[in-house]
Amino acid sequence: RPQASIAGEFVNLQAEFAPSPDNLIWENLEVGACSRWLRRWLVNSILIVQCIVSTLAITAVTNRSVEKGLDDTAGFFEKIFTTAWTTVIIVLSNLSIFILAPIYMDKIERDHTQDLRETALAGKL
Repeated sequence: RPQASIAGEFVNLQAEFAPSPDNLIWENLEVGACSRWLRRWLVNSILIVQCIVSTLAITAVTNRSVEKGLDDTAGFFEKIFTTAWTTVIIVLSNLSIFILAPIYMDKIERDHTQDLRETALAGKL
């Protein structure tokens, strides 16, 4: 491994290929590593809160649907209506994560390359 002497200490050097210019997100190059780490932490925190809220919503509407389904006094159309609106809530709760995660990442995280952004997004989803 190649080494260099910096201030009297030897350090290992590691060469990497530069990313291609069309892969760079030029407007994000001014954002430093610490800022990107904090931004990623913020997005992850937002997504965790969003997952918790979605889980609570899904649990609540599922319980409501089951209660209505087991209610002998509820009519057929009331049961169908309850199943329909609870299904819509469940689908929207799940879709919101897939719709909002890329938006959060694009507006907040500020990765330097498209490859890094896509890899991080795949990890979040």
